[in-house]
Amino acid sequence: MKHLANHPTPDDPNKFYTPKQYLQKYFYYKDGQLIKHSTDKPVGTVNTQGYLQVMFERKLYTVHKLIYILLRNRVPALITHADGNKLNNRIENLIPKEQRKKPLKYGKQEPKVPKFARAKPSNIIHPYS
Repeated sequence: MKHLANHPTPDDPNKFYTPKQYLQKYFYYKDGQLIKHSTDKPVGTVNTQGYLQVMFERKLYTVHKLIYILLRNRVPALITHADGNKLNNRIENLIPKEQRKKPLKYGKQEPKVPKFARAKPSNIIHPYS
């Protein structure tokens, strides 16, 4: 979300908007929807993963992430929906996760053998047959 923070204020080019301040110029939140000031209509189309997304400043953003920034003034690494409904973007339904949990792999790992080098049962020559 660095893209949202690189906009200078009109009165002082050395000061920059926070992402929340910049979003407030264009959108507001109402009943789980992101509303555009200029049209007073909800924004967003459903993407292939089932989330609402919107084109803003020539970049695609998920609506739930913009809502979270707008209302909480934070940019978490990941946001999940408490009820599992990806279209329910009410602020009470959005849960921030600071880091994805990935299993850690300890110790040495066996080297991967390419498919062409793997032995097939029919190709194995038995020395005592």
